Amino acid sequence: MSDAHTLLQVNGGECNEKPCLYESLTTVFSVLVVSSFLYIWFATF
Repeated sequence: MSDAHTLLQVNGGECNEKPCLYESLTTVFSVLVVSSFLYIWFATF
């Protein structure tokens, strides 16, 4: 996590480039996966 934040700081926070967009997409995807996993885990119990 700290490495990703450092990378974003090095890029200058400009989201007009593909790396920043890719970073945000991966973050949203990971959050969706974790939330869905927790939802299924609570639904089974």
